[in-house]
Amino acid sequence: MSLDLQPPAALPTALSLDELLDRRSGLRVHEEQLSYWRRVVQGRLDLLQARLDGTDTEALADVLGGAERCGTRLQHSAVRHVEPMLELATADRAWEIASCSDDSAAVRHAVQRLRAAEQWLSAQRASALAELDAATAQLARRLSDDPGAYLRSVERRSVASTG
Repeated sequence: MSLDLQPPAALPTALSLDELLDRRSGLRVHEEQLSYWRRVVQGRLDLLQARLDGTDTEALADVLGGAERCGTRLQHSAVRHVEPMLELATADRAWEIASCSDDSAAVRHAVQRLRAAEQWLSAQRASALAELDAATAQLARRLSDDPGAYLRSVERRSVASTG
């Protein structure tokens, strides 16, 4: 599995205020998606690591959203976010690993892949947060230069959305 970590794109300074607000909003949504998947991966890692450590995973699975039931259809149910989510290409079939597997080598391999996915998600989230901070700082500078700009933007958006 290759982890292709791209640095955050430089925030263009030529963005209009509306474009900057849209970009900032999109970055917030993207960061929320990354954070969601990171938590899902971390929960899955906790379950698999507990299995490797010989810990009873039933209580941990209950805390993380429901005990796994080996040999039932519930074993194959997926936790999904309500909104469309980003693709987790770096997880590389990590979601298909049967956590009820008695094959500790398969579980260790799944843990390695999920750790790599968690590292990738963490790096992507850090990049998104850095770009979000840059957008917020640019927005603050613009609004300190022209305090009424935001109100005019909101008014334009309101008029545009009502038709």
